[in-house]
Amino acid sequence: MLTIKIWDCLTKDEQKACLKRPVQKYKEREQAVQEILIQVREQGDAALYELTTRFDQVNLSSIRTSITTKDSSALPLKTLKAIEQAIRNIRAYHKTQLPQTQRMSPISGVTITTVYKPLKRVGIYVPQGLISSLLMQVVPAQVAGCAEIIICTHPNAEGEIAASIRGAAALCGIDKIYTLGGAHAIAAMAYGTETVPKVDKIFGPGNSYVTQAKNIVAQDPEGAAIDLPAGPSEAMIVAGKEANPDFIAADLLAQAEHGGDSQVILICDNEGLALRVNEALRQQAKKLPRTPIVQQAFAQSCILISTNLSQTLKIINEYAPEHLLLQGSDVEPLSDQVQAAGTIFRGAWAAEALGDYATGSNHVLPTYGFARNHRGLSTRDFFTGFTVQDVNRQGLKSLAETVMTLAKMEQLTAHAYAVQVRLNALEVGQCL
Repeated sequence: MLTIKIWDCLTKDEQKACLKRPVQKYKEREQAVQEILIQVREQGDAALYELTTRFDQVNLSSIRTSITTKDSSALPLKTLKAIEQAIRNIRAYHKTQLPQTQRMSPISGVTITTVYKPLKRVGIYVPQGLISSLLMQVVPAQVAGCAEIIICTHPNAEGEIAASIRGAAALCGIDKIYTLGGAHAIAAMAYGTETVPKVDKIFGPGNSYVTQAKNIVAQDPEGAAIDLPAGPSEAMIVAGKEANPDFIAADLLAQAEHGGDSQVILICDNEGLALRVNEALRQQAKKLPRTPIVQQAFAQSCILISTNLSQTLKIINEYAPEHLLLQGSDVEPLSDQVQAAGTIFRGAWAAEALGDYATGSNHVLPTYGFARNHRGLSTRDFFTGFTVQDVNRQGLKSLAETVMTLAKMEQLTAHAYAVQVRLNALEVGQCL
C-alpha cells in the first residue's frame, strides 16, 4: 500500500523528495480568485447569489439562514450528546488559554500594563458538513468574548445548510449562518455586503481557492486578518518496537481520507513492522467507502525505515508535521525534543481522531511545514492586545538622558526635544 524506503540508502535529494508536500497550485488560481474578490466587492449580494449558482449549482432563496433551538432538538439523541460533550471539552480547555492583564515596572516611575480585548466581529469558515470545524472555532471565539460571530458554510444540493451543522450551531447558541462557501464567502466576510457584515478576522480551513482568498484579503488594508497558514492535512507517525500495526494502519487511513492531497508518513526502525502495517492497511482499506481518496493520498506518502532515534528526530523537525503520533515506549520520549509540530499524540491509545473531535485541544493546526513558526489555533487568536504606559516625573528623569542620547544618534531631533521640553517644565516647577 505504501512505498517502503530505507532512509540511509537514499541520497540527499531522495530524502528531500520523501518529505516534500503535494504541490499546491495557488499561483495558477490567483487570477480566478482575484476576479471573485473584485466581483463581490463591486456587486455585493448580487455577486454572492450568482457565484453560488455558478459554483454550487444551487439557486439560493436567501443568503442568511436562521438557527433556532428546533435545529438542535431535531438531532438524534446520540449525536446531540456527542456534540454536547465535545463542546464541554473544547470550552474547558480553551478557558485555560484566556490571556490575563499584566502589569510591571521596568524602572521606578514607569508602569507598563498589557491589556487584551476580544475581537468585536470574527468570521468563521466551515467546510461543508464539518461539525468539528464549527465547534473548534466557534467555542474559542465565545470563550474569548467576541461580540459577533459570522459563520459561512456551503449549501447542500437543495440550497440549504446541513441539519447537523444547524444543530451544532444551535447548541453553541448561534442564531444565524450565512449559506456561502468558497472564495466568495471569504470575500463577503472580508469586505462586507448588504447582508454579510464585514469582520475583523477570518478563521477556518478550506480548499486551495479558500486558502488563496484568505491570503489575498489578509494583505489588503481594506480586507481582514486571517488565522494561520493552511494547506492539506497531514500526519507523521513514529512507531517503536511495541507499536500495534493495526493501530498505525487505522491512523494512517484516518488521515489519508481527508483528501487526495493529504499526506501520511510512517517512520519505524524495521522492515518487518513496515510490512505488517502495509498488510493491515490492505485489510482495513477494504472496509472504507473513501478508498479512492485514500489511494490518491497514499501515492504521495511513504514508510521510512530509520534505525537511529537522533536521525528520526531530525526528520520530524525537518518535516514539521501538522499531526505527530508517537507510539511505543522507546519513541514517546522524543516528544520532549520535538521543535516543530502542530500537535503531538503520545501513546498507543492516543488516536489522532480523538483530537479532531473531542479531547478539547484545537484541531485547527499549521500544515505544509508552517509548524516551524506557527502554533495551532487558540483562544488568544480571538484577542487583540496593546500596552498602556504610565510615566511620572521620576520615570521621565530616569529615562531622559538615555532617550535623548539614542534619539540624537539616530538624528531624530524632535524625539529628543519631546523629552527635553518636559525636563524644562520640571525645572521651572510647572505642574499638570
